[in-house]
Amino acid sequence: MSHIRVLIVDDVMIFRKLLRKQLERRGVEQIDEAQDGIQALDIMKLKTYDVVIMDVMMPRMNGDVCVRAIREWEIANLRPKTPVILMSADVLSPDNDVLSSGAAQQFFTKPLNIVRLGNALRDVAMGSSHKGDWIKMIAKKSPTAKKTDEDTTLEIV
Repeated sequence: MSHIRVLIVDDVMIFRKLLRKQLERRGVEQIDEAQDGIQALDIMKLKTYDVVIMDVMMPRMNGDVCVRAIREWEIANLRPKTPVILMSADVLSPDNDVLSSGAAQQFFTKPLNIVRLGNALRDVAMGSSHKGDWIKMIAKKSPTAKKTDEDTTLEIV
């Protein structure tokens, strides 16, 4: 049983469900969802996560603003920095300061390549208390496994 905790933040429900399914197929069992940055911030005040996968372009509070708000809250509450992976259909969308400052660890364009995302999850989670679980989870779905389009790319943007 995997103990990895992931928060998916995206305003498109179908995308969240597809990403959840792909993560579950790779052994992640503890997944929560938020539809925008405000909801994500509220959830993160109640629960801890090993990684957050967040869209940049969302209503109410976008991903760039949310990452900054998460970092401010973590500092104010003496919490460890939660790894954040940003994603967007717009290659120019993330604020460069968010990436260059290290507030977010990775950026991916949509459609997501699930294999590359899996590698990024492993990389950003290496500092988490469950890094062994991440390595086992990713290794379980090795590149030698037969891949289909569904296995490698999430097309909904």
